[in-house]
Amino acid sequence: VALALENNVSVERSVISLKNAETAKKYGWNSAAPSLKGGVSSSIPLNSVSDVDLSVTLSLNLTANLFSQIKNTKNAWEQSEISFRQAVRNVEKSVRQAFYTLIYEKENILFQEENLKNAKTQYENNLVKYSNGRLSEIDAISAEVSYKQKIPLVEQARTTFQNDLDSFKQILGLKIQDKVELEGSLDDILFLGEINIEGMDFNSDKVQLLEKKLEGAEISVLDGKFSAYAPSISSSVKWNDTFSASLSASIPLDGVFPWSNQNIAVKKAE
Repeated sequence: VALALENNVSVERSVISLKNAETAKKYGWNSAAPSLKGGVSSSIPLNSVSDVDLSVTLSLNLTANLFSQIKNTKNAWEQSEISFRQAVRNVEKSVRQAFYTLIYEKENILFQEENLKNAKTQYENNLVKYSNGRLSEIDAISAEVSYKQKIPLVEQARTTFQNDLDSFKQILGLKIQDKVELEGSLDDILFLGEINIEGMDFNSDKVQLLEKKLEGAEISVLDGKFSAYAPSISSSVKWNDTFSASLSASIPLDGVFPWSNQNIAVKKAE
């Protein structure tokens, strides 16, 4: 299981998605960060340093969408965390299931080989008896048919085992040519004893993921409403020999019209 969790592609993909979501959650507030711009201008030809104009502008824009954006990045991170747990558990389940399937198939090969060996012995004994006139031809033919019918069963068991072994290597992230030695017994799972489920949380990852997706849809509705109806504030401070400051607020009016894109977007989200 540890080897599969280290090499499995699905788990690696989930880890990358989780890290990206965690980064987005950590900096979900960055749209509220102020921006700083600097500028240099001069006349041509440049006669002196006094002909160079320097300017610095610090601006800040605040919208209600900042709240929904932070909630959305947090929700996306929580979904990625659940998806990661799902990927880990699915790999663990696949590894254990594939392992014990191979153990069963390995024992089944031994069983089919033993049946084939016994059928061959019976056929050879009956052939001797038939040659000595102590067995009918029908009984000799019946033993031969029984023996030859078991040959493809052995080949099929071996082929099934090899195919499933290759699939098992793929789950572990190994190459097909890598050798794998299976050590274990079906007794390990046939005699598990009592299973105690007291205190266990039965809220499955699938249910939790669906709840988070529903929460994400509600956040999308809220974000659409903020875009359509909520005001935004802009402020800036500029220095160019002298200081100047400005502050403005704007209220979107498109949202009041039922045919506007913002209004339609809110209805779609709902």
